[in-house]
Amino acid sequence: MDSEYSFFLLIPDLSILSDIQYDTINKIVLYAGNNKYNICCLTASTRNEVLQFKENLNPEIMICLADNRLINTIVRTFPGLMIMKKGLIVAKWSRWSFPFDLHLGCNMNELITSSPSSVRIGPIILAVLLLLLPMMVFKIKDKRINNRFMK
Repeated sequence: MDSEYSFFLLIPDLSILSDIQYDTINKIVLYAGNNKYNICCLTASTRNEVLQFKENLNPEIMICLADNRLINTIVRTFPGLMIMKKGLIVAKWSRWSFPFDLHLGCNMNELITSSPSSVRIGPIILAVLLLLLPMMVFKIKDKRINNRFMK
């Protein structure tokens, strides 16, 4: 197994995790442990919240404290999952796109290629249209108003 991969769970606030999120996190931790990958949870939670989080997890996981802003910069929604190899981010998921169907036989290449961090064009086109469309409308209106005053 390639132990050069490291999994990072990014959870700014451990106190508001749901049962479904705990189940998903347990699957991720088990997958990483069974495949001998390093796994760490980055959080900005208090000591009591960390202890309660550890009680709800079946396997052991290393917990590291980080600034809330840092965690939110890496992943915009919580919880998030990031996989790194040799210091480079190779995959990243938000809570909406977690690999829920993570099974213990899945190899790392399949997992990485299922990552939504590979560019999806739909949201990019939507964002561009939402920005450009109003600008174009205002530009056309401005030209019409200027043409009236020129006459």
